[in-house]
Amino acid sequence: MGCGASASAKAAAPAATSVAVSEDAAENGHACLHEKIVADRAGWSAMNARVALPSEGAVFRFAMITDNDKATRVDDGSCWLAKLAFGHLTFSGGTYALSIESETTLKTLRGDDSRRGAEYSALELFDGKLIAMDDRTGNIDEIVVTPEGSREQYMVQPLVDADGAPVTILRGDGSKPKGLKNEWATQKAGKLVIGSSGSHAPTTLRL
Repeated sequence: MGCGASASAKAAAPAATSVAVSEDAAENGHACLHEKIVADRAGWSAMNARVALPSEGAVFRFAMITDNDKATRVDDGSCWLAKLAFGHLTFSGGTYALSIESETTLKTLRGDDSRRGAEYSALELFDGKLIAMDDRTGNIDEIVVTPEGSREQYMVQPLVDADGAPVTILRGDGSKPKGLKNEWATQKAGKLVIGSSGSHAPTTLRL
C-alpha cells in the first residue's frame, strides 16, 4: 500500500473477501515525508548556505521530451509520436530567463500489447548519446540526427547493446514479460541509473 494508507476487514470468511482500503488525501503527495524533512531542516539550511550562484550571464542548455500517455498514438494506430524541444536558461540579475530554441516531432513504431508507446518520462545525455526512456514499454531509445533532406531534424531509434539487440528494461529481475515503468534517471560514477516509482494503492483488495 502507499504511504499513509490503511485497511480494515470484516471477519474472515472461507470465500474470497473484498477489503475496503481508505485513500489518504496525501497518497500521491509528500505529506508522508514531512517529519523527515522537518528533522533535517538544519542540514538543508547548511547545504543551501554553501550554494554559489552562477556568474552573471551564465547560459545552461537543456532538452525536454513529452509523455502524452494514450495521446501519443496516432488515430490510425500505425505509430506513436512525442515532442522533443531544446532551449537554454540564462542567469541574469538574480533570475533565470527561459528560451526555447527548437522543437521536433519524434516517431516510433514500437509499442506494447495494449497499443501504448512513446511515453517518455526520462531523458539523459550519456556516453555521447541522447537517450529517452519509455515508461510504458520499458524501451530505451536513442535520439539521433535525421538524414539530410528529412522533414524533422531528429528521430528515435532503438538503443542497442553490444550484441546489436534493442535495449528494453523489464520488471523484476529482468525476466518479467512487462517493461519497467521507467520514470527517472540519473548518473553516478560513470553509470546511468534508471528507476521507477511505486504503484497507487488499490481501493479494493481481493483476499
